[in-house]
Amino acid sequence: MVNQKYLEKAEVLIEALPYIQRFNRKVIVVKYGGSAMVDEELKRNVIKDVVLLKLVGFKPIIVHGGGKEISRWVGKVGKEAKFVNGLRVTDKETMEIAEMVLGKVNKELVTLVESLGVKAIGISGKDGGLLKVNKKLSQGQDIGYVGDIKEVNPAILNELLEKDFLPIVCPVGLGDDFATYNINADDAACAIARAMKAEKLAFLTDIEGVYRDPEDTSSLISSVMVQKQDSGTGVKVKIITQSNITKITSNQYANAAITAGVSDVEIDVASVSKVTGESALTGVYKALEANGETLDPERTQVAQDELETTNEIAQNNADDSNFDSARLDQALVEIKQELAQIKQNQGSAATTEQVEQVVQDALKKFNLSDIISQDDIDKLIAFAKKYQNTSAIDSQEVLNQLNKLSGSLKNQLSGLFNKAQSEGWFDKIINFIKSLFN
Repeated sequence: MVNQKYLEKAEVLIEALPYIQRFNRKVIVVKYGGSAMVDEELKRNVIKDVVLLKLVGFKPIIVHGGGKEISRWVGKVGKEAKFVNGLRVTDKETMEIAEMVLGKVNKELVTLVESLGVKAIGISGKDGGLLKVNKKLSQGQDIGYVGDIKEVNPAILNELLEKDFLPIVCPVGLGDDFATYNINADDAACAIARAMKAEKLAFLTDIEGVYRDPEDTSSLISSVMVQKQDSGTGVKVKIITQSNITKITSNQYANAAITAGVSDVEIDVASVSKVTGESALTGVYKALEANGETLDPERTQVAQDELETTNEIAQNNADDSNFDSARLDQALVEIKQELAQIKQNQGSAATTEQVEQVVQDALKKFNLSDIISQDDIDKLIAFAKKYQNTSAIDSQEVLNQLNKLSGSLKNQLSGLFNKAQSEGWFDKIINFIKSLFN
């Protein structure tokens, strides 16, 4: 009889095999910081996981922080840590302490990786001209020896990876004056991931995430994983932790992401705690920026307005059994497509009367005009006016992505129809109607 323990291990390996094949020989940048660096057992487990990635064929690069340890050592020498707008003020003495501490942390990580049987080399951003920086200001205020990355020279990293080393990078860099500057480890990881054309960028930290509003915990930007797909694939969104994303649906994410200029990606959304999910798109934009893609700020703002508008309408009608969020999503796609067609035909944006008619026609087509309130209809009209004033209205790529999403939505609606048929709902309704006339 096969031991159950071995069966479970085999199942894990079988499940992981597609990912191992997919990312074999691909560069993965791991930013490592926070309490995950302080707890020794957690530190060892994290490094074991990164080493495992190396052993199964990935090419990981670790970029580490050390802020808590720096603060501790600054306190030890009698200095008080100062922050401006969340950034550490780093005078010359503090910079010397920071470089010493980060060097110590770096070599501790190298030792740990080596103890697990993998060759590692610790370097700083100064080595090989890896990270070149400009002096960073915080809203015009001088914060000392803090650097803003202007250039990454990945040659040293490529050489280390080629020779089968696991590089561990300490986030300090050189300015044009050859002074040493402290660099935010998150910024360093993003810059290195871009320069190395990394397949993935992972953040391991005790920070919950980024909030759109620091005073509102529901505005937490949910964790997202963005993977570019082949051209023509469309935008596909999967919500991993559905019980924790309390309001936004995958189709609402996809629709708004297309408005923002996102194309041909697979997006996984998750959150460790309950959030509305309205801020997850910001995480998508950050992930794309890390891969060198820049989106139009005007369109990303209108996309956020779209997400909030459709979510508000869906929430307003959540208790109405006749309302279907998927039909609202399909109506929105139709509205965007029709507005683009009008612009193409007449050479100018739709008039107010045309916008109102397009919205009414789409709602009627998907049996929503008698369900949602006039107030909700007015919100859709207001959004449509904003949308047609963005560059999305002239984009063939947007139309291609909308066509893909429309097909997906139609399949979903068709699936619901077939399910209803298979469960006998339509037969029951027909029999009930017949009974009224018998």
